Amino acid sequence: IFSSSANIMAETWRSTLSKNERSLDMFQSVSLMTLDSLLKCIFGQAGSVQNEGRQNPYINSVYRLTELVMERFKFIPYLNDWIYYFTPSGYRFRKHCKTVHDFSSGVINARKAEKKRMEQEGIKTTRKYLDFLEILLDATDSDGVGLTDSEIQHEVDTFMLEGHNTT
Repeated sequence: IFSSSANIMAETWRSTLSKNERSLDMFQSVSLMTLDSLLKCIFGQAGSVQNEGRQNPYINSVYRLTELVMERFKFIPYLNDWIYYFTPSGYRFRKHCKTVHDFSSGVINARKAEKKRMEQEGIKTTRKYLDFLEILLDATDSDGVGLTDSEIQHEVDTFMLEGHNTT
């Protein structure tokens, strides 16, 4: 995945530079390549968000959440959760959180349904490597109890957002 993501990023740069542009915004390109890699590693989803960029609702919400968090830290009254909740920024924050959670929840539910269908049909997984979601779905403690849907979603969302933002 890294190779194809890096190739897409490099081609985007070549295209930009061939238009006689004097500068290149590398941040968004690297950020989108990282998201492509994370989507493959976490969800096992092949594809390229680099081509969609901010037009993708999930990607747009990830960027907007980052901006809203930075905005919140700059305005002292917004540090109070109760005040922030009733502001337009608080509303946008909740809306974008819902988009991000709905995306991850949809992918998790689809994978669980696929896994259940394969088990019922007796089909064995032929993947060479397990992705993060597969590991979470199969994880159990010493008593054989697996993670709840909520716990899986929290892990996926944390890994996804922090993996993207720190890069």
